Amino acid sequence: MKNMINTLILSTIGLSASAQAITISFEQGGNANFETSNSVSFLDGTGHSDGIGYKQVADATGSDYVAFNTNQAQSSTFTWDNLDTFNLNGFTVAGAWGSQTLTINGYNGVNLVNTIDFGITTQAIDFIANWVDLTSFSILTGNDYIKSSMHSGNGQHWAINDVIVNDAVQSVPEPLSITLLGLGLVGLGFSVTKKRAK
Repeated sequence: MKNMINTLILSTIGLSASAQAITISFEQGGNANFETSNSVSFLDGTGHSDGIGYKQVADATGSDYVAFNTNQAQSSTFTWDNLDTFNLNGFTVAGAWGSQTLTINGYNGVNLVNTIDFGITTQAIDFIANWVDLTSFSILTGNDYIKSSMHSGNGQHWAINDVIVNDAVQSVPEPLSITLLGLGLVGLGFSVTKKRAK
């Protein structure tokens, strides 16, 4: 009986089967998993002073190189360079020289399927998306940029690294799975009650 309940629980949780997560770190030439628009470049973040966003992202991800928006480009795109779609779980991001609100968009082909405004400072922070079935995502600069008084550099640059893709987006049973599990357990309970009554 215990084995039947355990099997039922595990099979219900298994309805949200997980894919294998990939962490994409950028190098000097980028990363083969993403084709980037001309407005994306890559630099050695460790060459900057502490507190600057480039270095903050590099240190937080344990990498030398980070992706950033060249010449403060307003919009930059990362296109999945594979035949299938991908799940965007998130990435590490910071503002290079100050704070601003980025608009992050997820696309399937030409269709915008996800969008969110996300505030950043020069401190590295994890952006969590958990968006599914994308072919690309883009980052747009905000109109509320404030330069940090701590740094001599200036500009609406952001830096990202460690883009996590294809991790399981749903790690707990969805409502329908929970309902099925409940009905299954109720049925097992009735079955046990009937056997004891005999």
